[in-house]
Amino acid sequence: MKPELPYSLQMLKEACKKYKYDFKIVDRVGNNLAEISNSKKSFYSSNQRPGTFPLNFSFSSGITKDKTWTTKILKEKGFRTIKGEHFFLNDKHIDYRKNGREICDALNYAQDKYPVFVKPNDSSSGLLAEIIHKEGELLKHLSKIEKISEIGIIQEVKNLDEYRIFAVDGRVQFMYQRKSACLRGDGKKRVDELLVELNQKITKKKNKILETDIFFRGVLSKNGFNLESILPKNRKINISSKANLSAGGEIKNYKKVVPTQINKWVSGLMKVFSLKVCGIDIFVDGDSDFPDNFIVIEVNPNPGLSGIYREGYKDDTMEIWRIVLEKYFKN
Repeated sequence: MKPELPYSLQMLKEACKKYKYDFKIVDRVGNNLAEISNSKKSFYSSNQRPGTFPLNFSFSSGITKDKTWTTKILKEKGFRTIKGEHFFLNDKHIDYRKNGREICDALNYAQDKYPVFVKPNDSSSGLLAEIIHKEGELLKHLSKIEKISEIGIIQEVKNLDEYRIFAVDGRVQFMYQRKSACLRGDGKKRVDELLVELNQKITKKKNKILETDIFFRGVLSKNGFNLESILPKNRKINISSKANLSAGGEIKNYKKVVPTQINKWVSGLMKVFSLKVCGIDIFVDGDSDFPDNFIVIEVNPNPGLSGIYREGYKDDTMEIWRIVLEKYFKN
């Protein structure tokens, strides 16, 4: 049975009830557009476009949804970013760009760098973000990306701890370490059975981990397992190259209070893009209390709260919505 509303709107509806705002579904077909109002003012919210939070300008959000532009801007402003390049996957607008950015150039770029991390330029939730090990895989993967994006990004693989920072108006509301999806053995169930159980917890079909996924098959082979293997009790294997909660990732080291220097770093980054609400994904190369160790992965202008809500941090999600609603209706 399908839920009444997307998780983001369910939480917003709950917050409106708690803080005495009116909540009304406008799109009765898709149940994915709501009007939130007090007696004098209102805004529209969706888990897609225009976005969930009313504080961000659409222009600012549009810039950060382009991962290549975001990286270029951050690098110019002195923030650490992941080494990589972007490449065009079709001939659209080919007359307006310089040479050296086509699919053949992507293959040449990756030739002496495998494994590489490859992702679309403008997707979310880790969709089609994968570690690729050889040219044939890369060509096939870029072909998949071309169906949803005009640009593919090839980056170096970082074996570092990954964190999500969620901030409102330049102040961190929470920060946690993200761990990629994993299977935990009980000494009884087969790998394919454990995978089915894991996928049942992943709400979006596009984020489910397939038996044919390159990374998953590679991990099984490397560890001497196959789909029919019984995973020994307490044995754990990471089966995804991405740590997104929407793709089965896990929360570790959750905290609401961060050092002053992190708030200052976050505030500076948000001012670059004129964002009032954002999620910042980072790798940490050292101690997580020091932003000099931060390497920006992506900036998300419409970050989700459903992950922490489902993990038991309901009060925190309600408090964040109190802050957002109060700021919007008072200003």
